[in-house]
Amino acid sequence: MKGDIELVEESKSCNGRSVRKKLWQLEQRYHCSLIGICLSRNDLRSFSQRKSYGISSKANDFEIHQHLTGIASLRSTQSRVLHKMLDHKYSQAVRRYSSCSDDEAIRAQWEEDQRAGRVAGAYWAIMTSGVCSSRLLDRVYGDSHMISFETFSSQLQRNRKVQDLRSKLLKMKEQAALKQRVFADESKLREEIAVQLQLERSEMEALKREMSDLAAVNSLLQKEISQNVPQALTKLRNELELLKSQNDDLKAENAQILGECKGLEQQADKSEKEAGDQLKNLKELTLENHSLKAELAAIEAMLRSDGTAVSPCDDCGDFSAGQCIGPDLCGKTILYVGGRHNMICHYREMVENRGGNFLHHDGGRENSRQLLPKMLNGADAVLCPVDCISHDACSRVKKECKKYQKKFVIMRSSGLSSLARGLGMIQV
Repeated sequence: MKGDIELVEESKSCNGRSVRKKLWQLEQRYHCSLIGICLSRNDLRSFSQRKSYGISSKANDFEIHQHLTGIASLRSTQSRVLHKMLDHKYSQAVRRYSSCSDDEAIRAQWEEDQRAGRVAGAYWAIMTSGVCSSRLLDRVYGDSHMISFETFSSQLQRNRKVQDLRSKLLKMKEQAALKQRVFADESKLREEIAVQLQLERSEMEALKREMSDLAAVNSLLQKEISQNVPQALTKLRNELELLKSQNDDLKAENAQILGECKGLEQQADKSEKEAGDQLKNLKELTLENHSLKAELAAIEAMLRSDGTAVSPCDDCGDFSAGQCIGPDLCGKTILYVGGRHNMICHYREMVENRGGNFLHHDGGRENSRQLLPKMLNGADAVLCPVDCISHDACSRVKKECKKYQKKFVIMRSSGLSSLARGLGMIQV
């Protein structure tokens, strides 16, 4: 009686107005999604290290999640600490929603938070709000349920993008290695041309000095001729003509050498420009390579932080062997709506091994929808996996179960482990 009074006091403030709900006051079906959405992997690990929570050091993330989900439904010291931690973590979201006085204001704020990516904090604030109606809670729960599907699809797309980036990075590395080899060859050729150009320049300087010497000799000869006797004039003139002819030949050779040197200089300039272009391309490839590495590292980090762990059933190992220990159904008739066609025989075997009768309806793909109410009349409980049935069919089955007052259990998958847990939720 004292505990009931305390619960009433916690649900009302001193002036009679509704205040925020505590974690253990929420409907049990919301606890799993609250723990999954609002607690990160690091949060889960921090609680597992607290001895007061009694979590095994060998427990994986999913087992810690299950343990905290069970604690959340109980009013205890552990659940109080968990509630306080979530309130502190999402204090800004709680303050935002504290100003919302009705469903309309809460719905508008929720839609804004979804667009801004603030789902976790908004989900905690709405679920613990004292003014939010149960209808709006169901809608927010459904929105979060669909967001989880979108997150899974995004995860697959990121995985494919990582594979594409890895392939592209490998190709870029191969191209960069090829460019480096080409650049090395071009650099070697450029060095050889520079050495050859230096040799040609040295030869040209030697020819210039030789021309200067010849000009000096010519001038001296002309002076001597003007001073010599007339008898030697003819001989000197002949020698002069010979020297002029030699000088012309040397000039022609010099002009040819100058042309060759100019061609070599142009070729060297061209090679230098091509080498510069190759170096520029190599730098651009290197920058692109570094950018791809950074993008790959960011995506891999995202993957390490956003991945999802899945573990088998806690109670048994191989469901296909029919050895799962479960409740005695005592002749209850179980209607299974949806699921995989090749697993129906296994569903039937598990239900009948537990003392129950099995009925199946595929949700309207082949079986007539008009047959569903008739099958519901003969069923004691209905199980529905969300991964092998349309959202519309699942909503219709839920509506029919409510109409005929039949127990309705939603399973997260069409596997035998989910079926075993679903049967465990049916009271004997």
